Amino acid sequence: MVKIAWGRWAFWSSVIMGSGYGLMVGLTPSDEELYNKLSPDLKRKVDHNRKEREKMEAMSAKERAV
Repeated sequence: MVKIAWGRWAFWSSVIMGSGYGLMVGLTPSDEELYNKLSPDLKRKVDHNRKEREKMEAMSAKERAV
């Protein structure tokens, strides 16, 4: 039967998972940072899509209210 050092295993597992989470949080840009890096043409497309989505949401909310 193999003896496993559970304390050491738990420590290193936590270190690995914590490192992964830290890298994810540190390297993932926020929505605003990502938007600011877009080219002007893509910004126009994003703005257009946001306006269309807002219109659709307003229409669906209006239909639900009726």
